Amino acid sequence: MKNSIILILLFLLVLIPLPVLSSEDAQGVQNLDSVEANKRIKQNRDNPDFVILDVRTPGEYSSGHIDKAVNIDYKSDNFKNEVNKLDKNKTYFVYCHSGRRTEASAEIMDQLGFKNVFNIGGVVQWQEAGYKLTKPESK
Repeated sequence: MKNSIILILLFLLVLIPLPVLSSEDAQGVQNLDSVEANKRIKQNRDNPDFVILDVRTPGEYSSGHIDKAVNIDYKSDNFKNEVNKLDKNKTYFVYCHSGRRTEASAEIMDQLGFKNVFNIGGVVQWQEAGYKLTKPESK
């Protein structure tokens, strides 16, 4: 009886850490809520290695975006090629409208070898948290 309990405990000790390690290793993209994202954006305001990436359409982008965000349209035919031109060693905070395109975009970036990609959801969550969007200046 003691031997079987010891074997079960050993078996559990070996199996329990494996899923935890493999899920962490497999996850190249990290998720942040709007509050944490805003905090880190403020901390990195002047950091040239920090990029806020808006993956919405140009029309959505011009209706209001997170300040200093760069726009690459996920729905465009050349999205993957455009993203692949970016520096893979910089930190990217990726967002869209609701988070669906963000997730897909961040996954593509992870597959392309980007080192630091953060899914910060969408402008819906951003505004619900009380944060403002910036509109481009009229010319």
